[in-house]
Amino acid sequence: MSVLHIQYPQWPDHGVPENTIAVREILKRAMYQVAPAIPDSGPIVVHCSAGVGRTGT
Repeated sequence: MSVLHIQYPQWPDHGVPENTIAVREILKRAMYQVAPAIPDSGPIVVHCSAGVGRTGT
């Protein structure tokens, strides 16, 4: 098993980015470029900087 980790460090703690363009580009790249290139790739998982609790996932 392998895991591709994409980090977006500009996400403010206890808040949301003022501009969503960068976040949407990361998601678009993950869905349309990265995931199809990896056979049998699993789901895309999103988590906060702590990894638990605040993303609603």
